[in-house]
Amino acid sequence: MSDQFFERPILNSPYAYPERHWELDETGQPTQQVVEARRLAGYYAPVPKARKQSGAQKKMVLDEGMGLSTEAQEYHIRNISALREQVDRWRALPNEADWRVTPETARLLKHWRTHEFSSIRPFFCQVEAVETVIWLTEVAPQMGRVGEGFLEHLARANRDANPEIMRLALKLATGAEVPIFRNLWEHIRKDMPKKGRGAAQGLDPLKLPMKLQTALEALYGHYEKIYRSWEDDGIRVPPCFIIVCNNTSTSKLVYDFVSGFIRTDENGSTNVENGRFELFRNFDEHDNPISRPRTLLIDSEQLESGEALDANFRSMAAPEIERFKRERRARRGSGEDDDPSDQELLREVMNTVGKPDTLGESIRCVVSVSMLTEGWDANTVTHVLGVRAFGTQLLCEQVIGRALRRQSYELNDDGLFDTEYADILGIPFDFTAKPQVVKPQRPRETIQVRAIRERDDLEIRFPRVAGYRVDLPREKITAAFTDDSILELNPTLVGPSTTYNSGIIGEGVDLNLDHLDDMRTSTLLMHLTKHLLYTKWRDASEDPKLYLFGQLKRIARQWLDTCLVCKGGTYPALLMYQALADMACERITAAITRSMIAEHPVQALLEPYNPAGSTIHVNFTTSKTERWETSSKSCHLNWVILDSDWEAEFCRVAEAHPRVRSYVKNHNLGFDVPYRFGSEQRKYRPDYIVCIDDGSGDDDLLNLVVEIKGFRGEDAKDKKSTMDTYWVPGVNNLGTQGRWAFAEFTDVYAIQSDFEARVEAEFNKMLDALGVPGPQRSPDV
Repeated sequence: MSDQFFERPILNSPYAYPERHWELDETGQPTQQVVEARRLAGYYAPVPKARKQSGAQKKMVLDEGMGLSTEAQEYHIRNISALREQVDRWRALPNEADWRVTPETARLLKHWRTHEFSSIRPFFCQVEAVETVIWLTEVAPQMGRVGEGFLEHLARANRDANPEIMRLALKLATGAEVPIFRNLWEHIRKDMPKKGRGAAQGLDPLKLPMKLQTALEALYGHYEKIYRSWEDDGIRVPPCFIIVCNNTSTSKLVYDFVSGFIRTDENGSTNVENGRFELFRNFDEHDNPISRPRTLLIDSEQLESGEALDANFRSMAAPEIERFKRERRARRGSGEDDDPSDQELLREVMNTVGKPDTLGESIRCVVSVSMLTEGWDANTVTHVLGVRAFGTQLLCEQVIGRALRRQSYELNDDGLFDTEYADILGIPFDFTAKPQVVKPQRPRETIQVRAIRERDDLEIRFPRVAGYRVDLPREKITAAFTDDSILELNPTLVGPSTTYNSGIIGEGVDLNLDHLDDMRTSTLLMHLTKHLLYTKWRDASEDPKLYLFGQLKRIARQWLDTCLVCKGGTYPALLMYQALADMACERITAAITRSMIAEHPVQALLEPYNPAGSTIHVNFTTSKTERWETSSKSCHLNWVILDSDWEAEFCRVAEAHPRVRSYVKNHNLGFDVPYRFGSEQRKYRPDYIVCIDDGSGDDDLLNLVVEIKGFRGEDAKDKKSTMDTYWVPGVNNLGTQGRWAFAEFTDVYAIQSDFEARVEAEFNKMLDALGVPGPQRSPDV
């Protein structure tokens, strides 16, 4: 039988509701069958079936002394299932007004569910966990008897566990599907030293218990194969092997065994005993300490002493240390430039394991005692060895979790994660009855996208805009409509305009919108004007400005006559839908703002605690292969992460243009533009910022915000309208954020010519402002 469960364990998208699961039999073993439904709530801890059983055997209770699995848990399971059903129904409510939550909670829910995150999105399981707490906290108290039942159950549980303290807690963890088990500690514990580094004094690291040496050898042999495969595939950082110990004496002995140590004889002479594993040695073949350690010891004594760093470490790691100092200054918000201590450097090595161009880049093995309490984390862990007791399954999960940080969060062609495995010994985490041999997945190369210190003169700073303030006219109102004012009603936007409905017997019938064609234009105009007056021309604490009704009606009629387009069997009367009325009113208001901008300038409102951003703070790791290596003369960052071939073409064009001083892709940059799409508040993330010398010199560059757009839907029109009407004039009016402009390029084959034309137009605009006559203008553009 094919072991599909192990070969293809991932069935669901991490971002969508789980709709499938692998079936388990009564013993907890996979049947290799897929069930087209979400797995029911319950405890799933399959264990190997005993070869010999005598008499009736009671169902195993996996409480590990923690009371986690008792008969009462069946009651809890029923409550969990019922609660999940309630949250599912609540999540499906389309109207925000029916959610029964505060406005701030509604904003957060929309953000988690629909925001276009620039890097890793929240998983569905994470959002569902928060939704559950929100439902219990804000919704359940309004649900009558339904909500009271859940709240009473939680209150009873809290009284039993935490008298006088009512708390709701979340436990979020990554999934585990194939470790290789050994309960190693039970076989070696009597031969291991007691707590305290002093207890290991005089003990020979080369005399570790034989079973422990065998476990180390077995796991290292597989690590070496994985290491070579990563090396062959050009992966810059090595895989990481971690050893979890019970105390500092054990960790020091294991560390010396693995990496090497200096032995002192009775007569005081010393000699080097090199590490037993070549890839983990901290000494070279001439018994000299290597300057960049391969094995790292993480425990309280070692972290406080900084002993793991060789004397030559500072000189060999000078570029990485300078980068660390720079990031430390940025975190402190000060210009302090003192040298970090050995303890600080050692902690930075620990915190950057598996990250290219960092102090921890060279680390291949980590020997740890306080892995969890120190907060250590890395996404390159492939092998774990437990040399300690594991009293609970929770602790097993937490330690194994160090190996479950995904190397890649990119989805494959099926919209799922690729399967990644870790090899684990010494941790009795029960999941499957038999060990599985799986072919190691080829790791994806990861790169670190960051600002290059040597290119600091190419830094780009930008404002963080939270909103806009517009003092609209209160007497005479005019409007300036543009192409972006046009709203096209079509089946893509509003749904099918005609549906043929036919039963099993009888005549079919067309369901359509023809009846809407009978609505009088005056009725629609009155509705649209009223909506405009009440939603766009009234503050929350004010009465509607009824004296403006006539002028707004005139402008609304002008918009209906010139800017509303109906296609595919749609009709103007569809503007009676509130969402479409909101879109129409937003475009009318933008046209009014555009017309009155000289007398009533827009002001951008900056974020109060973080008013500006910069390329200098960009530092993230990605495995995306679609990328552009930037020119050292054109970009502060080392890479551009591409979303399309169009963007690669723009990188080429920008780097080749003589008036471009620097540019940056808006990826993990934090540059967002607030705008409205209908009644919904959204964030728009433009593609690029390009700094151009438009004739004012390098001290006063023009910041051109660039959007590379193929298909332009209604949403794209609102984005461009916001940039032209609110963001650009609002930021320029501040007078403190430099000069800004916006350009949208929609033809990939004309990006170069269109960009050159835009730069030339901005150049000529500046010369016109300076009064430079045509014959004296430079012909280099």
